[in-house]
Amino acid sequence: DSTRFDRPPRVLIADDHPLFAQALRHALTDWHFDVLESARNGVEAVEIATRERPDVVLMDVHMPVLDGIGATRQVRAFSPDTRVVAITSDDAPAISAAARDAGASMVLLKTCAPDDLLEALHRTVSEVIPFRLPGAA
Repeated sequence: DSTRFDRPPRVLIADDHPLFAQALRHALTDWHFDVLESARNGVEAVEIATRERPDVVLMDVHMPVLDGIGATRQVRAFSPDTRVVAITSDDAPAISAAARDAGASMVLLKTCAPDDLLEALHRTVSEVIPFRLPGAA
């Protein structure tokens, strides 16, 4: 859950698989994240991120029109305060390296445990949103 932050983190999901995107939306909502409209390809991801300035984009690496690597590079250029967590089903080291080179804060496999995703989001969001002080309402 994201109650450790001063405000609910704003997250954009960019994934061309509707079932996976919907599952992410449900998990993030349950964890008290503010989930924006979803992007189905890299061009939509860049457009939404530039307009909405989310704290984090969960960016699928393999998408149509513009892949997640190119979209990550553009999001980081147009919205430098937005962080990107790349997600992929491809565990090739070259994919991870390309995502990081494009500006992704981290790369997660789609097969990771939900707790690993939540921890990755907390670590990434903490780069842009202050923690709530202990005892604060």
